[in-house]
Amino acid sequence: MGPAPGRHGRDGQEEISNKELGPHTGDKYDQKEMDGADDRRGVLPDIERSVADGKPVPINITRVDEHGDRHGHSLMIIGQEDGKLQVYNPWGTTSWISEDDFINGDLQAAADDRYSKAHQGDVNRVSIQQD
Repeated sequence: MGPAPGRHGRDGQEEISNKELGPHTGDKYDQKEMDGADDRRGVLPDIERSVADGKPVPINITRVDEHGDRHGHSLMIIGQEDGKLQVYNPWGTTSWISEDDFINGDLQAAADDRYSKAHQGDVNRVSIQQD
């Protein structure tokens, strides 16, 4: 199953990042697909640099429900400290997750059990600001 149509697909998320975050950060955002742990490990220095500069980093997480349907949700990385990432969830929570959990695509601690590895939870996209 492909990305959700409209505002919540890849193009929609990039548009929202540029429209809503860009004016406040002074940057444009570029979507980076992450197909596995190596991709997430590779983008981690960009995430750390961005949040150190006070610029949030939107990420997309996915899961598969009991019917085999894929679902997505957006979160925002807003901080980094001591090998952990601070993640804001628009459901109204802010959590700390380990960088290892991010690299392994496990964002259950920042969302809920539906985004656990048991439900094929994964981090598949990040929006990094471009100077």
